Amino acid sequence: QVVLASNERDWCHSKGAMSTTCRVAHTMAMAATASVSIWKSAKFVRCNSDSWNPDSPKANVHPMLTKHLPQMLASSTSNTATPCILVLRCGNSEDVPSLCNHGFDVVGLEARAVELRNFRAQQRCNGLHGSFFPVVMSRGEEGWKNGSQFDVAEKFQGARPGWVFKKGDSGLGYYSEIPQIWRGQVAVLDGPSFAMRQLNVIQANEHEIDPELVAAATFHKPGTFCCAYDRGILAAAAPEERVACAAVLAQLLQEDGMALVLLPQVDFAADDGGSGSGPAATC
Repeated sequence: QVVLASNERDWCHSKGAMSTTCRVAHTMAMAATASVSIWKSAKFVRCNSDSWNPDSPKANVHPMLTKHLPQMLASSTSNTATPCILVLRCGNSEDVPSLCNHGFDVVGLEARAVELRNFRAQQRCNGLHGSFFPVVMSRGEEGWKNGSQFDVAEKFQGARPGWVFKKGDSGLGYYSEIPQIWRGQVAVLDGPSFAMRQLNVIQANEHEIDPELVAAATFHKPGTFCCAYDRGILAAAAPEERVACAAVLAQLLQEDGMALVLLPQVDFAADDGGSGSGPAATC
């Protein structure tokens, strides 16, 4: 199931027994355009919610997460004793601590290091344990491993995105800096005592993450998830990048998985030329 949530509405689309190929194609179709008209081939359920700024560090838990959390938890606990959720663009928010408090282990994806540093500073007094400092990962002949990839260079040859030129342990040259993994735990109340929930965040762009990296860098060895929550990657993507973003989410989601995807507010009246009552739909 894919849930598309906006500032004022959310749409639920039940996938049923659709194959992975069909699910990817459908998600891509919805992501490929901002026009509501592309959604008329599916059935969606609308509801109202309060406006919310996902980039505000003091924002409360997103109302759509609160609304769909029981369904997401039920979907996850049917497969594993300790449910695990993927949070895309996890940032510095209260959503991640809330998920931990509701019993989830969390694997996050965040491209901005400043968001993770701010999250660490704010959550130290709220149960965040472990170093939660970045460790560079690199892909070698035997797969992903801790440590930078090194490219020897006798002099600076221009900037390379994701690399730094310096003299390090391997000598003078370029050292990779992305992706990085931030590992920690969150202490939560569990009856009369405390329990520790796993929290690993991969610092990378969405096109750099795949199940192999998740399995190597984090505690979640399956690499794919039965539950995912996109806080804004698809919403912030340029139109020409939305298909690729949808494909990333699809490859990280298990066949019977559920995804909650936040989208910007959509003006049905302006998009469809109608009364604003939403698109007519059939499954």
